[in-house]
Amino acid sequence: MELQKSHIKYIEWHSPAALHEETHTAISEVKFLKVELNFLLQLMENYTSDFLKHDLFAKAKNIAERLSESLNEIPKVTSALKEHANSLYELLDEKEVPDEKKAYKDEHVAILGSVLQLHAEVKKTKKALFDILKNVMRDDAQAHLLKP
Repeated sequence: MELQKSHIKYIEWHSPAALHEETHTAISEVKFLKVELNFLLQLMENYTSDFLKHDLFAKAKNIAERLSESLNEIPKVTSALKEHANSLYELLDEKEVPDEKKAYKDEHVAILGSVLQLHAEVKKTKKALFDILKNVMRDDAQAHLLKP
């Protein structure tokens, strides 16, 4: 997963407590995303026979691979977020280290950017999944209505 350059030029410096809260919120979001991805993969397993019946298996396989890639990315993002939250304590110490705040802010932006990118990728994959599920369900409903 490649991080795209941000167009953001000004980022407000929050207090260390606010940065810590943002980081913990991102950790919670990523944990929820993991549960959501597992649900979507289970949903795909339940519809595998329907995908085969409607000749959508290749598309479904591609979507499942993308979901699995996103699911494999979650432990990396979670560990980076946890390390980032733990490194905040170094920022809170009394010692003034040159460029310490700037380095922390840059790291914060990069990590939250990777979380946003992960969310965007999952959103795109979910849309593709729901589109093929919609087609399967619509075709099944039409076939059911046409039965004598």
